[in-house]
Amino acid sequence: MDFLQGNWDNLVLAIGGVGAYFGGRKLKRIEEKKAGSDAVMSMQKAYNEFVIDQKERYNELKEELNYVRGELKEVKEESKSLREEVRTWKTKYNSLKREFEKCRKVHS
Repeated sequence: MDFLQGNWDNLVLAIGGVGAYFGGRKLKRIEEKKAGSDAVMSMQKAYNEFVIDQKERYNELKEELNYVRGELKEVKEESKSLREEVRTWKTKYNSLKREFEKCRKVHS
């Protein structure tokens, strides 16, 4: 008992020190968990922004593809029409050429 009465201040300091040590460890773990949680939240925010950006880009590409398909359809139709017109002119040309050759033979 004399030991406790003589060293009560050292004993209180030792108990307080042990309590502070374990309390500090607990605070450190809480701060680490909070930092980990903040990192996860930051990563989630970045991922959400990435997803939104990719959706916008996808929609832009989809619209552009639809536009290009429409233009291609128009070009194909115009090409078909021009090919038919070329065939018509070739037929007319060949017909005129035959007539010219006939006239040439007759007048030669």
